[in-house]
Amino acid sequence: MYTVAQKQNNRTVLLIASMLAAVLVFAAACGSTGGTSSKFAQLIKIKPMDVIKPIVLRGTATPKGQDDYLKGLDAYMAADYKKGEKYFATAVKASPEQGDWWLILGVCQVLQHDDKNAVRSLQKANTLVSEPSLSKAHWFLAQAYLMGDDASSAAPLLEWLSVNGVEHSADAKQLLQDLRDKGAIG
Repeated sequence: MYTVAQKQNNRTVLLIASMLAAVLVFAAACGSTGGTSSKFAQLIKIKPMDVIKPIVLRGTATPKGQDDYLKGLDAYMAADYKKGEKYFATAVKASPEQGDWWLILGVCQVLQHDDKNAVRSLQKANTLVSEPSLSKAHWFLAQAYLMGDDASSAAPLLEWLSVNGVEHSADAKQLLQDLRDKGAIG
């Protein structure tokens, strides 16, 4: 469990991570997605999730899973997504019923432009989470599909978000319009 001092420290780290997120958003707005060669690179909008907190929702996570999840969370908040991915991967292996853990694993993979692994992780998250995590999972899964030049798989997720999403609704509407303008979807 986190102590009050650790929570305060984590808030400071989260503030730093948020500033890094702003840099990523600026880079995405300028057409840079960190090296992805997708034909939709200028449309991809990825940034770390804004709020991360220790989550155990479904079932009982194993002690090993909880430990690796917390280590992954520390790495994620320090913007070390590769290290975070390693810990989250072992956490979901130990406790595969934790949908939000699959979500953050997928987000780490998206942030590293690993679209194939991100698709697998985020598809699993979609089967286990509820709102607001479902909107996040749909958004990041759509981004992963676009990284892999698969607009036809991203479109239904974006359509759902534009109508039902508690998060990313406006972004999804705009991205759908941008994809239509490019002739990528009907």
